[in-house]
Amino acid sequence: MGLLAVGLLMVTITPRQAESPLAIASTTTPAASLGIRRPAALAPVGTDRLGLRSEPAGVLATPIGDGRFAIVTRASLVDARHTVVDVRLPSGRLSAGSIVIASDDAVVVALATAEPGHAIARHRPRAHDIVTVMASPPITVAFRDVPTLAVEEGTAVLDDDGHLVGICSRHAGTGEVRLIEVIPELDAATSVVP
Repeated sequence: MGLLAVGLLMVTITPRQAESPLAIASTTTPAASLGIRRPAALAPVGTDRLGLRSEPAGVLATPIGDGRFAIVTRASLVDARHTVVDVRLPSGRLSAGSIVIASDDAVVVALATAEPGHAIARHRPRAHDIVTVMASPPITVAFRDVPTLAVEEGTAVLDDDGHLVGICSRHAGTGEVRLIEVIPELDAATSVVP
């Protein structure tokens, strides 16, 4: 009788399993309408052997033309002390890059190992034209919205034909993203070295 009383007591005081909550409706509001900047995926971040987060090695480089050359931002080479730098290609491979020519904002490097390159866009997209920002994963936005993204230094921007419009760089003071266009002198530098 005592066991039966204990059993009934346990059943009585044990909380009942609640049903799973059910959403009746949901809505989403685009971040842009709230004035929130949509962060794009930044550079792939790996882990070291201790499981700690590590920054990707090498400067992000975008191969151009036949893939023997690549373009990087000048800002990404601030700490470079040599004319040969380690660059990271879109495939994730690392390569050595020998500096060929530089403008105020961009640098062309000759790659030690070629990788498929992009043709240079002949015309700048209009503000409402759609471009692809080669973040990870790639983001498709109106050209005028490129500065609103949070992307890695050197991220490529392609037009709807897959031609390189420019590369993204962050302003040293504000962190704002700006587009560095490929000027004709940089494009011409790819024919200097055989």
